Amino acid sequence: MGVHEQLAGLLGATREATSKTMADFTARNLIRQGRGRIVIQDASALRVVARRTA
Repeated sequence: MGVHEQLAGLLGATREATSKTMADFTARNLIRQGRGRIVIQDASALRVVARRTA
């Protein structure tokens, strides 16, 4: 099971929606993905995104 599938399961989301969101976050330099890991690059900006969608 891949990282996106695992994360989707934890969030109750589809793998497709999770993958699209992760790609968006990567393009915005909020996170970095690789080798089965997700690294938060800009925690402050990620918090702003989380607050806007809550």
